[in-house]
Amino acid sequence: MILCPRWWENPTPQELAYFNSLDGRSKSEILRWDINHRSHPCIRARMDECFDCGEFGHRRPCISTNPFPCPPPFQDWRRSINGKSYSKGKLRMSLADLAALEAEQAIEAPMDLSSEDIELLESLEQAASTASQVTSTITPILSQDGSNGNEESSYYTTQESAQVNPVVVDLTKESEHDAPTPIVSNPMSAKEVALWEAIEAAGELTPVTLTSEGTPTVDKSGPHAWDGSHLRKTLAKQDIKR
Repeated sequence: MILCPRWWENPTPQELAYFNSLDGRSKSEILRWDINHRSHPCIRARMDECFDCGEFGHRRPCISTNPFPCPPPFQDWRRSINGKSYSKGKLRMSLADLAALEAEQAIEAPMDLSSEDIELLESLEQAASTASQVTSTITPILSQDGSNGNEESSYYTTQESAQVNPVVVDLTKESEHDAPTPIVSNPMSAKEVALWEAIEAAGELTPVTLTSEGTPTVDKSGPHAWDGSHLRKTLAKQDIKR
């Protein structure tokens, strides 16, 4: 069908029906798309868009180095008023896409810093390095509630409690199958330590007594059926004397 010049100003029903039957790409050949503020900056700069890769700056043959090109579909191309074809996504970009494109271009643009800007950056870097050195020289102080250095404070607490309250083994178990039960007692004197060493050297069934001077002695006259009461009486006497 042959259309009259400027037919869209006063179209006939036949011309309007024919125009509506066309696809978007064919309609743009008749009524070309204008270029406005929502068009890509490269389109406003009258650059070409490649049909094979969708990049700006060339048309054919394609010179793109992208190994995975993603060209727009053929039906998405539209003829613009400058006589070149562009994808409709670049001719009419959304405001969000335009803002993202401007931010990307601002990041990739080379920075032109003046001498004052360079001096300011150097002073900030020097201040940051000085602050880091001062922080590294400060020794962390353990708080009373153990909020700082919980592992170290718990370690020292365990060591101190072990020295103040030593763990001794109850030797009064009648059955050999009973496991020895740790008993936390008060700090032992030098005589009590010597007594325990004598008991360990002589064995559980050998009675150990104290001389008048308080020195532990071992009765080696023979085996005795000792149930631990002798040891308890001896320790009780030591407590009374103290």
